[in-house]
Amino acid sequence: MLTSIKELLYIFYYMLSSNFLRTFLYVIFILSIRSNIIAQSLLFRVIFEDAYNAKHYETVVSSGMAIIAAPSKPFYLSLLDESKITDRANMSFALQENFIQNNAKVLRSDSTCIYLLAPDTGGTYSIIYGSVYSPLARIILVVPKKIKIKDGKINGYIMGNYPDRLKTPTRFIEITTELLDVPISSNLRFSDFVSGSLTLEQKNYFPKYVVIQYPIVFKIESLIRALSNHPQFNCKGIRVKSGYRTPIYNDAIPESVKESYHIYGLAVDIIVDANPRDGIFDDVNNNGKQDIGDAILLAKACDYLEEKGLMPVGGVGVYEYRTPIGKGKYTVSHFVHIDARGTKRARWGYWYRGTKRMGYIRWR
Repeated sequence: MLTSIKELLYIFYYMLSSNFLRTFLYVIFILSIRSNIIAQSLLFRVIFEDAYNAKHYETVVSSGMAIIAAPSKPFYLSLLDESKITDRANMSFALQENFIQNNAKVLRSDSTCIYLLAPDTGGTYSIIYGSVYSPLARIILVVPKKIKIKDGKINGYIMGNYPDRLKTPTRFIEITTELLDVPISSNLRFSDFVSGSLTLEQKNYFPKYVVIQYPIVFKIESLIRALSNHPQFNCKGIRVKSGYRTPIYNDAIPESVKESYHIYGLAVDIIVDANPRDGIFDDVNNNGKQDIGDAILLAKACDYLEEKGLMPVGGVGVYEYRTPIGKGKYTVSHFVHIDARGTKRARWGYWYRGTKRMGYIRWR
């Protein structure tokens, strides 16, 4: 036995003192880099036959992105470019163990696609694509949880109460700190839809709960795609200033509509904020200053795209806020509201001094 141990130690010493180990580690390093490059370039098409709050929805995701699925509803996930995988015979989709525990069901699967029923229980799940020894991609599946608001709260997170009990959402997405920066589309993350807070304690409280509906995600992405080649818009700089709002936060906004589409996850307030990224609407009309004309230009673009059928039908509003900072002095901010109400077009514009609505902005 002692001899065997000495022999093993000798062999280990030989490996360290030779090129063998260095070569072995180099090969492992190269293979890991190759796997990372492949993983970053892999794209998957997702088709929901009955998506969460949308009858049909298609999107494209990459590794590390999340998709939101309705419980117990079918969806299809397939590799978009099969040519990037040379050893398809060894590739497959693998589900996290809690998938099956929560009544998910694989309806069909092969080396490049999987067709399955989402779990019936709300939560966060993982779909892994690759081989046994080399997982190449991880898609995060989020199923909204069936939760009731009790005394204006969900698990200690202050929500307030919905104005119409019959319209109160029955499912909410639970946002943990780990989920905040996870992308849900090419340009949007969960953090874009987290409600504002009235206190520092509420701001730092986790988990948070939100409603996100695919029609508004699709509308924002449609806007960005349509404007991507426009010289006046840096569409990577389109930034969500306000996404989902809890009812209590919405009520705290002066003159806000109680039945705002924000509280149902169907509206966002956006600005163009790329150069510099400072929270201020960029000078997109190139008149040398940041003013209401920049917001009007974006609103007109939304109006045109809706009219041409390139964006879902809904509301478009222009806002200007003048906040007093001293005698006769103000800071001025602008944003554009868009929503995916889906029934008819609505257009408006208002300007405020402090919290008081002072007049209309005519932009059409």
